[in-house]
Amino acid sequence: MLFALAMGALSAMEVVIFDYSRRADLLGKAIPADVFRWGRFVASVPVLVFLLSLPIAFMNTTPALSRGSSSSRWKCS
Repeated sequence: MLFALAMGALSAMEVVIFDYSRRADLLGKAIPADVFRWGRFVASVPVLVFLLSLPIAFMNTTPALSRGSSSSRWKCS
């Protein structure tokens, strides 16, 4: 859960820095508005994924874990 919060915060900061750098004209080249909106959307997807994983982890930890995790493949019998 802490990992998802940290990664969500880092991804959100990426969006904030991208917005700030465009407003402050810090990008190397000016980018069109539609490209900027697409870049902001794409950068926001990980924020949504990590934040949506939190309620799933609270409800049931089994779906929150990936299906083919390495721990299930390396069982010693």
